[in-house]
Amino acid sequence: MHRWILSSKCLCHISRYSKMRQDVNAAENITVIGGGAVGLELVGELSHYYSKKNITLIHTGETVLNNTALGDKMKAKTLAAVQALPNVKVMLGERVEFSELQSEIKESSVSYVEGKRELTTSKGNKVGTDLVFFCTGTKTNTKSFKDNLPVDEEGRIKVNEHLQIEGCKTAFALGDCAAIGPKVVI
Repeated sequence: MHRWILSSKCLCHISRYSKMRQDVNAAENITVIGGGAVGLELVGELSHYYSKKNITLIHTGETVLNNTALGDKMKAKTLAAVQALPNVKVMLGERVEFSELQSEIKESSVSYVEGKRELTTSKGNKVGTDLVFFCTGTKTNTKSFKDNLPVDEEGRIKVNEHLQIEGCKTAFALGDCAAIGPKVVI
């Protein structure tokens, strides 16, 4: 039998994720900002596990995954799959005006803010929401893997053309944490 000892840091993360789960459960309308791999994964998970929630994906690009080396066909299929989700609305080519959220973002140690609000996009559209997740990929958080996995000079996980982590047969990396570059063709 294994005996697990949880550090106070680990317990802090457990507490943080428990709070996040409570916030998701309480929200009726959820907004995800960012249509990269992380934002799309979050939208898919939220749509699946919280099918009665209204989910809005707002992305600055004209298609999803626009800052990746993935092919146009893959991007189009991914976008079509997300748009087909019954409880998801996709808004492309729009940027959320962050001025009203700036103080909350700076004070928060997590990548979301809760509370009923109305977001305004760069096109003047209004989005009512109870919870906003930021998946904009501004900087890769390497704390959880930088000492245990092979990383490049930017701190991203080294992967092969199949997105397998170098030296690992059964572990993969995708999204902002993966050093993909132009070698992956889908």
